Amino acid sequence: MGTDVIPIDTLGATIRAHVAKGDASIEKAEQHYKAAGIHLIEAKARVAATPGLTWPAFLNSHCGIRRRRADDLIALADGRTTLAEMRDKNRERVAAHRERKKSELALRNAEQKASAPIEKPSEDVSEVDRLKATIAKLRKQLAGKEAQRAASESLERIAWKKVDEATNRAMFAEADKERLTEELEAARAEIARLMADIDAMTRPPDAGAAATFADFKRQWERMERAGQFAALDWMEKNVKRDSDDTLTDDQIPAFLKKDAA
Repeated sequence: MGTDVIPIDTLGATIRAHVAKGDASIEKAEQHYKAAGIHLIEAKARVAATPGLTWPAFLNSHCGIRRRRADDLIALADGRTTLAEMRDKNRERVAAHRERKKSELALRNAEQKASAPIEKPSEDVSEVDRLKATIAKLRKQLAGKEAQRAASESLERIAWKKVDEATNRAMFAEADKERLTEELEAARAEIARLMADIDAMTRPPDAGAAATFADFKRQWERMERAGQFAALDWMEKNVKRDSDDTLTDDQIPAFLKKDAA
């Protein structure tokens, strides 16, 4: 079935799923990101042909990503960049965003300070007291900025801790999947071996044969359940387990003939 008949909502959900798997995976991250980029290329063309739907609106409501990240994923799928380059670019972008926020905060503080009314000291306050008051005010402002910076660093550490935990969970999940796959294959092989053994033990004798190993094995199992373990000793000495040769009447012991009758 061609991708042109896939509903655009389903296409968006597929993109969202690949992005989430890429974020949680280590070894297969690039594979999922490329798959998301390929679907994004198709979705972009579909959105352009859908009246009333814009590209940023589709990315936000259906894929859960922004336009800049969609462009990165499309570039990765087209081969215009690599996963390592994309991650370096994202780190630089985050660092630039932080610096911009710091500059904006400093500018706002300067503007607030400039617009604040200047307190005129009374004539009886000495210059020393005025300077002390200014220093105290600056120290208070500095303490507030230090608290803000400490809170920001704490949030950053928490975020990186969550990233590390998610990475570890993804690694363990991948290892468990490989182990379970190996155990499943081993179980299938064991079932196939047992089925082959059952088939060999229950295969009917050739037409006209008086007795085969399969006949005596079934007879021996009945005798074993009845406590007649002498059949086991006789069969170990006289019958090969992998043989279907016909036995003559004089080769069959009397206790087996009696039980078979």
